[in-house]
Formats: sequence, structure tokens, C-alpha cells
Amino acid sequence: MIGHNFAQHSIKSALKRGFINDVSSKHVMPSISYFQKNQLSPDSNQDLWAKKLASPIVNPLRQRFLALAQHKPTVSVEEGSIRSELNSIIKQDISQAIQMIGTGYPGPYGDLAVLNKCAQHLTHKGLFVSDDELLINNGVSDGLSRTLRSLLQTDQYPEVLTFSPFFKPQASMVNLAHPQAKLVVSDGQKNYFRPSFNDLNHKITSNSRVLLLTTPHNPTGVVYNVKELTQAIQFCKAHHLYLVIDATYFDMSQTNCYGDLQQALNNEPYSHIAVIGTNSKLLSAAIRSGWLWTPDAALRDHIAHGVTVDLAGVSVMASIAMSVTIDHFIELKMAYTQTIDIKNLWYQCFDELRIQAPAFCQGGLYLTIPTPNQMPGSVFAQLLRDQYDLGVVPFQYFVQDEFDDPPFIRVACVNQPSTQYAIQSYKKFF
Repeated sequence: MIGHNFAQHSIKSALKRGFINDVSSKHVMPSISYFQKNQLSPDSNQDLWAKKLASPIVNPLRQRFLALAQHKPTVSVEEGSIRSELNSIIKQDISQAIQMIGTGYPGPYGDLAVLNKCAQHLTHKGLFVSDDELLINNGVSDGLSRTLRSLLQTDQYPEVLTFSPFFKPQASMVNLAHPQAKLVVSDGQKNYFRPSFNDLNHKITSNSRVLLLTTPHNPTGVVYNVKELTQAIQFCKAHHLYLVIDATYFDMSQTNCYGDLQQALNNEPYSHIAVIGTNSKLLSAAIRSGWLWTPDAALRDHIAHGVTVDLAGVSVMASIAMSVTIDHFIELKMAYTQTIDIKNLWYQCFDELRIQAPAFCQGGLYLTIPTPNQMPGSVFAQLLRDQYDLGVVPFQYFVQDEFDDPPFIRVACVNQPSTQYAIQSYKKFF
């Protein structure tokens, strides 16, 4: 019931401080565990991933997100509009790929031909990999969850380090990977949302096992540069940590994330690394596909054989989607360029209002927006929702302390008319 308590605290705090007069309870949805509701354990030997990823309503990794952003008609979670319609050529190619790959079991790593195709694709983009270092998975949520479970399952009280703000479903993935696991968070707000490894040094304990980075970052859009990635590798080496990178938005960046990571690895070679990315962000909200790269053969084998539920059918469709997205990569990525134009509309708004952007955004689908007069993010989100029917996500959702309410909100930058309306509404508060 964390999501419910968290939302109720925001409402009480806002009422007490006089920012709002009344709040309808219809906007707050209690977080009910999927496993409790269906009397299943997290280790139930069923194809839970297929069920969880088929519908966000029964996906426990996103329940808290839904609880805090249930009413989101305009801005918050309409990223699907960037890829909602597939043209006839792509649909035809998906059909042909099904016939080519077939519907048999593709092996624990994915279809071999697709693995080779993916290796060539990633190498062409700047990250030098081979097909025997890759694994096809059902999107980043699947790959990241399986990786964390593999890395954490043998420890008694393992700890995963990351920076705040962070994508809250990652905390759920850590908990699902190990019931006693702890997510240790370093506050990135102190450094303009850039990683500070000096601060992270103070978080290290004997239980520290993994450093989890997300770049391009969600929600800020910050992209870690070569120097920061090199520092991350050096930090992991010094403290014997595994470096895990959530590369969901690698393809949605104004910089070459693949080349930057390769340069960092050239500067500081390291084999205890796993990078989990996806092409499906560019393809379709309904078709999930992802890749996992690690030069650690033992980790790859353990993820493929030792920690997974039955993913045979999922990996077939993921292999098919991977093949098609690679073939149409240029065409699909062109759709992302509209996000850059939409972000520029917000930057023009900041210039007009003489506001400094709180983060240097170079990637992802989202933008961090400061609230007027340092108003708590949850309060401002409520005002936008009530007065203008705008759905945004307060930064309270992206920090570890559920009672911390930073003066920021996150908006999606994927629909120009919606963004123009949001900007007009935003200006009225200044």
C-alpha cells in the first residue's frame, strides 16, 4: 500500500499548506499486488511475464506508476503515440519474419540468425559486440529483472546502488529479484542530475553488489558522457561491483550512446558489465523486444538457463520484432526526431519566462519541468489535472523518500498539439 499512503500524504500536505482546497479521491488508486490478488508467488512456474507485459494493469512493475498517474489524458504517458500505427510494409515484414523464423523454440538466447543480425547492428552503431555475447529478451523490464535476479540471488542482503531520481519500477525489479535486496540511492538533484561518484562512495557497504545506471535518464533526459561512464567503470572496479546499464533510450538520444560506452570501455576495460536495451520503443507499444549484452559468458548462461520462467514463446516474438526493427531502424528512428522539436518548444517557453532548465536533456521521451515558486511537484500536478485536465508525473514518484516532494514534474514530449496546450497552461501560473 505504499502508493496509496504516498498519495494520501501528498494530499494532506497540500491541504495543510494551502496549495489546494479539496482533492477528489478518484485520482488515487491503491496499489494492489498482482501476486496477492491472484494468490501466486513471485516464483510461480507459469508464464507470468507474458501476462504481466501483455497488460499494464496486471504488471506489478508498473502498479505504483499507475497508482500515481492514473488520470493521464494528455501529457503524461502518451508516448505510444510516437509509434501507435505501423505502416503496411512493416506489418508485412513482421508476417514474413514469422514465416522465416517459425514458431518453434529458438533456443535460450534467441534465434541464432537474429543474434548475429543484432550483433552487426550494435557494432555498426559503435558498441563492438559478438553474437555469443547477446541474449534476446522481452524488452528491458524482462532483461533487467532477470539480470538482477541472477546477480543478487546468492547473497543474503544484497544492495543495488543508483542515482535519484530513478524510474520507480526498477525498485520493484530489485525487490522481485531478491526479497531482502535493498536499493541504495544517491541524490542526483545536488549535481544538476549528473552522477556524483564522490557522494556514492559514502553509500558503499560490504553488501554492495551492483551499480545500476540509466542513460539516457528517465525522467530527466540526461545522457551520461564518456567521462562519467569511465568513472562508473572505475568505481565498479574499485568496489568490486557489477555495472548494469538500463539502455532503454539508447536509440532516442542526440548523442551516440553506443559509441560513448565503447569509448569508456576502451579507456577502462571491464567484463563485469551488462547492458540491456530495446528496439521496441521505436516500433510499437504492443510488440516488445530487447537485447542484453554482456562479455561475461557465465552471467549470460545463468540468465538464459538459471533464473528464467518459461520464455520460449516470448523469445520467438521478441526475435521476430528484433529482426524487423533492425531492418527498419532508420525509418523508425526518424519518428523520434519530433520529440526533439517538441522539447525545443519547452525550451522556448523557459526562455520567455526566464527560467533555467533544471537538467541538460539530450535523450529520452521526457523532460523535467520546474514548478512555479518552488511548489511541490505533486501539488502542481494536481492543479494541472484539476484545472486543465493535464496528466503529468510529479518528481515525488522518482525519489526514494516517499515524503520528499521536489519542485519538478515530468512531461512526455511526443505530441505537439498536446505540448502546445500544456505550455499555454503552464504559462498561466507565471
